[in-house]
Amino acid sequence: MIALALAAIIVPAGQTFAGPVVRIHDADGPYTVATAQGVVKVRLQGVGAIEADGTCKTNQPCGDRDPGVALRTVQRIALGKRLTCVATGRSYGRTVAWCELPSGEPLSCAVIASGAGVRWDRYWPRGRRCI
Repeated sequence: MIALALAAIIVPAGQTFAGPVVRIHDADGPYTVATAQGVVKVRLQGVGAIEADGTCKTNQPCGDRDPGVALRTVQRIALGKRLTCVATGRSYGRTVAWCELPSGEPLSCAVIASGAGVRWDRYWPRGRRCI
């Protein structure tokens, strides 16, 4: 738990990183991932979701899921699981990334399929598809 108190590192775009999810703020992030290099706070690429406080930013899609239900849903999907991610950029001091669950399923796709978040076309990576 000491690692959570440390400042998060920003992973440069194009670099791969991996580790277990130790905390989730809301459905689109940040997902706190404990890597060998340090703590990374991940903003999921291509996903929009309602904020933890129930608000929706005017410039992004959110869906209509209750924020508590959305959080519990993504916790069941990802909390404690090892993600393998490729950093694609940064946003508000977080690493934006495309991450996969241990099964190989993209986390962004799992969040959208669960109803906890919605696809944000503006930031959806070209060529990526959910199965």
